[in-house]
Amino acid sequence: MFNIPLKDSTTHLHTEQIQIDLEADTLTMYGSPNESVGCILRGTLRFSPSEYMKVKSITLKFTGKVKINGGADLPKHEYDLITHKWTFLEANHDSYLLAPKDYVYDFEVPLRGDLPESVDVNSGRIVYKLKAVVERPAFHFSLKCSRTVEMKRAPLPSTDDFLQPTMISGIWSDKFAYHISTPDTTYTVGDQFPVLFNFCSLIPCFKVCKINIYLREFVTYNIKGSKPIVKWYDLNKACNVYNDQTQHAWEGHLDLQVPKYTYCDSESSYIQVFHKLFVEIEVEENGELKTLHLMLRVGIQTALQNELCQSPPSYQSLASFQGIPPPPYPLSGAHNMMCV
Repeated sequence: MFNIPLKDSTTHLHTEQIQIDLEADTLTMYGSPNESVGCILRGTLRFSPSEYMKVKSITLKFTGKVKINGGADLPKHEYDLITHKWTFLEANHDSYLLAPKDYVYDFEVPLRGDLPESVDVNSGRIVYKLKAVVERPAFHFSLKCSRTVEMKRAPLPSTDDFLQPTMISGIWSDKFAYHISTPDTTYTVGDQFPVLFNFCSLIPCFKVCKINIYLREFVTYNIKGSKPIVKWYDLNKACNVYNDQTQHAWEGHLDLQVPKYTYCDSESSYIQVFHKLFVEIEVEENGELKTLHLMLRVGIQTALQNELCQSPPSYQSLASFQGIPPPPYPLSGAHNMMCV
């Protein structure tokens, strides 16, 4: 009795016997988890035996997991986000004998818009993977192939936070007026950007001595059954000292560099990454030193996310055969695979 695989091609044999090709190297969710319509994972599994081979089954599995590595103050946890399995060659009582040629299996699955993006930080990660298995009969090693699937999230161009600059202004104790801002809301890893400031003393005896600006990174781990655990790191610092005691107004800017090792922002419900500018203004009033603390939110993204933000989301449709079984193949023409 003969059986035909789902689809095959007569192209030349690959050096590797099994491989996973994706239509896009990175999957993109546009908008927040509440507004995103999701995306489609689509690709092809290729199996190219170099000689006649006995096979029991061919499957492909897509998984998404949250992994918290654990540590002194961080419990170890693992959560399943999604699992989907394709069976291209179903296990039978007998093995199949495959001829030496290329076998091509297309696959696709719609992904819901609230899935978290891929994250890889010091103590945890959110990872999506595809794993293909060509199961062999007893006393033969099964063939396996895996591939990581990158999932990124990009804001919609209409998002207010994406359009508005970062700024803070006010008057402190009716003595000191301040205005601090950055030209943009979001910067790319590796960028250098200015932090603009304008200060004014409202009383004669109030002087600015020094300004410190820190770029600080926060990573929050949310673990079921326990309080969120927050870890933070100073990524960079800029400062300026003022020695002129006759000044009553101060205006200028300090440049900050986003280091290459900076993690980009992520707002999943499991692992959150965000960045803030901490501003310390050291002032003197009648010989007494005081420090004013201010904070601004700033976004950090990868070069890929920056590129995605500049382009509108593309329409993705499911293949017309989605959910419809393939038509039966006549047995008379079968010559590539047989049950043995």
